[in-house]
Amino acid sequence: MKLYAVAGDEINLRGLEFRNVTYERQTEGGLPVLAVKGEVVNVAGKSVALPRLRVGLLDETQKELYHWTFALSERALPPDAAASFVTRLSSPPPEARDIEIRFAQGADLASAEPLEAPEEEAEPPSGTPSGDVPVDLPEAPPAAAAEEQ
Repeated sequence: MKLYAVAGDEINLRGLEFRNVTYERQTEGGLPVLAVKGEVVNVAGKSVALPRLRVGLLDETQKELYHWTFALSERALPPDAAASFVTRLSSPPPEARDIEIRFAQGADLASAEPLEAPEEEAEPPSGTPSGDVPVDLPEAPPAAAAEEQ
């Protein structure tokens, strides 16, 4: 355990924060699709290189079912700048209940292959904490959730 964790302080070593991370269940070509959207903001006070992002899908016991990584269109962010992202997964596991998004690390990158190019958002979102961002998924199965949308 790191000393700052014992003290109860959260330290942002990258100088980047996730903000307004959301998800939406969609149907494309008759298949369920999970779209994850958000923004990465530079809070470092200097230009920062952007790492790949990693999205994990978790079941109700918080066991990871599936994950993927993707790159943002920007390679670096100047101070106080933001980069929006959208990533999609076709046919997500039906038992997925949570999403965790974080910056990819060495082990994540060893097997990482981009699934798609990132898409830009028209309006930049704002305001949530840094670090891993869990997002609760509904208890309904994906087919039912997709039909409600």
